[in-house]
Amino acid sequence: MRRRQFLGAIGGVAAWPFAGHAQQATKALRVGTANAQPRTAPQWIAFVQRMAELGYREGENFTYDHVQIQNAEGWETGYRAIVAQKPDIVLAAGPESSLKAALAAAGGLPVVMIAVDYDPLAKGYVQSLSRPSGSIPGSIFRMLNWWASAWNC
Repeated sequence: MRRRQFLGAIGGVAAWPFAGHAQQATKALRVGTANAQPRTAPQWIAFVQRMAELGYREGENFTYDHVQIQNAEGWETGYRAIVAQKPDIVLAAGPESSLKAALAAAGGLPVVMIAVDYDPLAKGYVQSLSRPSGSIPGSIFRMLNWWASAWNC
């Protein structure tokens, strides 16, 4: 048992200079979304605040790109503008047309979805909500469920 602890300690000390170097070279996480709501809407302010709570501070190690669209026809243009900014993750929040446009523009980038008026499992976007796969490693938010729980219905 002591031998394993000793070897583990030596391995940790030997890897320490490399770990420090890797942290210096870490690039900032870049998240992008297109949405009808402005960047100053409460949900986007809360998103940036929560990211800060998780250690992602905007301007330091996190960038949040937001393109505001004017109408439903703007999803495709908005997501193409986001993808041109080279995000690490695309956030598709809203109706199914938002997810479709994000997937079309994203290429192979991961798309995190916030499904508002559709069921991504029933529509075939994911095989499982607990373990989404492919380019959708995201979550689901069903507006009706939220309203029901918020109003104790």
